[in-house]
Amino acid sequence: MRSDTFCLYDPPAELRSGAALEKENVLRSRPFAAIFVGEELKEICRMYGYLMLLGVNLEVELRVCLQYLSLALSLKKARPRFSGDPDTAKFEDLIKMFAAQLDRRDAGSRQLVDDLHRARKLRNRLAHGFLDVGPSKDYLTPGGREKALHNLKLAEKVIFPLIMIVNLVGRAYASEVGVTTEYIKKLSERHKQEQKQIETDLKELLKDSGEGAKT
Repeated sequence: MRSDTFCLYDPPAELRSGAALEKENVLRSRPFAAIFVGEELKEICRMYGYLMLLGVNLEVELRVCLQYLSLALSLKKARPRFSGDPDTAKFEDLIKMFAAQLDRRDAGSRQLVDDLHRARKLRNRLAHGFLDVGPSKDYLTPGGREKALHNLKLAEKVIFPLIMIVNLVGRAYASEVGVTTEYIKKLSERHKQEQKQIETDLKELLKDSGEGAKT
């Protein structure tokens, strides 16, 4: 069980005097994030969560794309142009790996890499700067909330298309190792059939258990 007391080296005067533990100060210590349960901030909260998921989605797509790329090249007795393991690489390193496979003499390739890094920085800023003192002031007024929501929607326009591009490349490499759209459909259908059979077996099992209880 967690203790409600702790020992702090070099405590400030308010803690030494006990003033910090007065009701008014304790109430002020509530998490600022608690304001997002209010109706007026619901859309910002929803958009924030959605963007964080998009950021994770982009990182996952990069990892999967590079995994299929490596496998596809290995079947051709070729090696990828990047070093490192996509399975364990961090977000920034995944982008560098993906960039290594692009001909950056091409302006479009350079722009794609820049956009990927921009998306990563946006994700990090959302994760670590969303409740900073400056941005937090925006959530307290109607005009500020409108500005915050506008900025979140702009971030979506950066990240969403990049996921589609990386996914498209990844699926193309996946098809070279036999993971085609048709193959995925067959796997999905097989999963549905297996799930249906499990549900049928469970019903039969529960039925038998019920009859046994009656006897």
